[in-house]
Amino acid sequence: MVLGEAGIGKSALLNYLESRATGFTALRANGTESESELAFSGLADLLRPLLGELGALPQPQAAALAGALALGPPVPGDPFAIGTATLGLLSRAAERSPLVALIEDAQWLDRPSLAAIVFAARRVQAEGILIVFAVREGERPAVSMEGLGTLRLAHIDAAAASALLALTTPLLPPPVAERICAAAGGNPLALIEMPLALTDAQRSGTEAPEGPMAVGPRLTAIFKRRVAALSAQAQSSLLIAAASDRDDVGPVLQAMRGSGLGPAAIEEAETAGFLTVRGDQLTWRHPLVRAAVYHGAAPAARRAAHRALAEALDVQHAPDSRAWHLASATLGHDEQAALALEGSAANARERRGSAAAARAFERAARISADPEARARRLFEAAVDLLSTAEPGRARELLTEALNLSTDVLRRSDIVRTLAMADMFRGSPESTVEMLSAEADRIEPLDRGRAAVMRADACVAITMTGDVGKTLALAERAQSTAPLGGPHTAALAKSMLANALVLAGRVTEARPYLGAARGAFTRDGLPPVPFRHHLVQTLGHSAIWLGEYVEARRFLGDVVTSARQQSAVAGLAFPLACLSELEYRTGRWTIAYALADDSVRMATEVGARSQLAFSLVCLARVEAGLGKKDDCRAHLRDALAISRELSVGSIEVYARSVAGLLELSLGNPDRAVLELGPLSRLVDRWKLAHPDVVQWGSDFVEALARGGDPVAAQAALDRFERQARVTESHWGIGEAARCRGLLAGADGFEKCFADALEWFEDDVAVFERARTLLCLGERRRRSRRLGPARDALGLALAGFEQLGAQPWIVRTRRELHATGARLGPLPEQPVQRLTPQELQVAIIAATGATNREIAASLFLSPKTVDFHLGKVYRKLEVRSRRQLTAYITSREGAAG
Repeated sequence: MVLGEAGIGKSALLNYLESRATGFTALRANGTESESELAFSGLADLLRPLLGELGALPQPQAAALAGALALGPPVPGDPFAIGTATLGLLSRAAERSPLVALIEDAQWLDRPSLAAIVFAARRVQAEGILIVFAVREGERPAVSMEGLGTLRLAHIDAAAASALLALTTPLLPPPVAERICAAAGGNPLALIEMPLALTDAQRSGTEAPEGPMAVGPRLTAIFKRRVAALSAQAQSSLLIAAASDRDDVGPVLQAMRGSGLGPAAIEEAETAGFLTVRGDQLTWRHPLVRAAVYHGAAPAARRAAHRALAEALDVQHAPDSRAWHLASATLGHDEQAALALEGSAANARERRGSAAAARAFERAARISADPEARARRLFEAAVDLLSTAEPGRARELLTEALNLSTDVLRRSDIVRTLAMADMFRGSPESTVEMLSAEADRIEPLDRGRAAVMRADACVAITMTGDVGKTLALAERAQSTAPLGGPHTAALAKSMLANALVLAGRVTEARPYLGAARGAFTRDGLPPVPFRHHLVQTLGHSAIWLGEYVEARRFLGDVVTSARQQSAVAGLAFPLACLSELEYRTGRWTIAYALADDSVRMATEVGARSQLAFSLVCLARVEAGLGKKDDCRAHLRDALAISRELSVGSIEVYARSVAGLLELSLGNPDRAVLELGPLSRLVDRWKLAHPDVVQWGSDFVEALARGGDPVAAQAALDRFERQARVTESHWGIGEAARCRGLLAGADGFEKCFADALEWFEDDVAVFERARTLLCLGERRRRSRRLGPARDALGLALAGFEQLGAQPWIVRTRRELHATGARLGPLPEQPVQRLTPQELQVAIIAATGATNREIAASLFLSPKTVDFHLGKVYRKLEVRSRRQLTAYITSREGAAG
């Protein structure tokens, strides 16, 4: 990103770069204020030379991009698919030659275009692609550009300023040149333009300039004075050109003819150096010239220019441009212009341009005379704003719409959307109150609507962690859902099942869970509007109940579907859930890669409440792997988000991870400080299933190792009761291990043997290894060194399979104390891989090609090849077959 004030030289630098990029494919797009409302106009300009390659992209990406650029039918879906397709198109072009993409005045590029290009830019690594954004200082781009490298352009020094002035305006008397240099302040454009605004007498030094010369607003004023020197016809032609949202000269000339202006008018402006016409393209001397012409004109003149352009444009071929010109020509209310803008908004929405759709809907509302029509259009604008992660602005429009509308069902929809906007802003409890009250009001008119609102309320209250309230809401939703249609009824059943599991009432939950699962999986995946809710209720509940095969199938299908459709926004939560599943089943390498990917996706789409959960899932694996600094940093970030958004459930997850980390590092007292408050928290929230957040046995162990056997026994009794009531295999096995920690010298062997029986299957690698470590420790302290070495050796093998570094160190220390001879701590080559390298390696191990891996991870094939090369070197493998063998040996046959 090249950042600097107007006139500082950003355009000159981009021009220089383009001229030096010999052998490169050069692409360019210019943002303009007047085009910023037209969805994907900037992206169309940038990619136009590459569109012949569109058919080579994966079909969902090709269809999404073709629809966005109006080259094919609109395809609904995730707007981030456009960014994935953009990366794919740039990457294919870069396979033939290196590529440079230059985006000038990116602060004015339409939001959908900028989002797609920035998405691609963040993933450019090894392709031979350079993307440069020029951004005017003080102007905020429509999309965050955080994370991109930044080059800030400073003013040129006095010597360079004098040299530039002498080059562009030679023979100026020294006092005049000095005054201009001082006034320009090192701004190159000011140095070039200031002399042109002076009279001959002022340039010669015989007459002083009027008023102070300065950059900033005064530079724009210079352009205005120069424009004012033109004839009235030339000024009118310039205004039409400035008002146009297109760089092709055809519509401008046609609008001029409609206004009684001939070609001579634009030629006069061209001769004066304000713009250039080459072929059918019109190029402005500088964006400041265009802005000075447009904003310097009287409002009535601007409206007339827009009206002339609207009449010149074909409603069939340029409906969006025509609609915006009609709106800009409107003074007061105009239903015809509002209808045209509404059509433009619907078109943008179909093409996944939600931000552009929101602006069009809102502008249509502002020129609507009828209050109900205005309310409807404001509501539609707010819906699109929510999908672009602008809940604050969406809430403002929704509140305004609610005050306008008298339609009962529309008001209900507005209230529901308002509530969801509140949830995004971090007010889940107010969301619940609003949804519940509105469900009660609307129920006599539409029980299906009421049931869906109560299901939404269940999602919101679950975020707070309050299981008691969640269960009460879910029971109410279930009582009214059957009248809302089969999907609504099944959704309510899944919500109730989820709440019953949280409450520890597993036997009651299973029939509801089975019915919901059957209803939604009978024809494949659930419908998209229900999918996020059901990842939580069908996928997560299956993990908590130990139904790992079912959970992996369901979550895997959701993730695969989202990847195939390039639906980035639908990936963060199911990836985090899958990470939790893989952690629990002893596949920590995969869990680490999935959690990191989840964090990346949640960050990319701005889903902060999901990001908090993704961060704790990543921190959990980092705690196990011994990445203590990363773990603590990610927990801090997760807790900061959860407290900002009032997502109380994250507090439970984060404390459980922090306790596990301290326990693994041999700090039981610190672990007690982290885990102790959880007892009070889960009691208050009535969280009764020990498998939802697996912290109970860690608390018992921390108390036992910290020298408080009485408190440890009390915590164990409570934990074991919950485990047996909920039929938790993990919990019963863990309780047996904890009994072994507290048992006397003649009883611990039986306790640990009982625990190991529960941990016989392949998924309980961590639990089995921890049990064997505890058994080895007790045997060594009983001076049974041989049996201790046997148990500790098996524990070490399990921890090494997981890559559990702190547990490996502890186990080796115990083995050394038994007299075992150990070599140096072996390095874990997989630990050298970055999370992205891990992702590439894991998918490559399934036999996928580089292009398939690239499509799955939203990367380019060249970047995949780059990562694979590093993977091969770090793991010391030479082929895909060896890579597959390495991954499956670490992660088990199910990998």
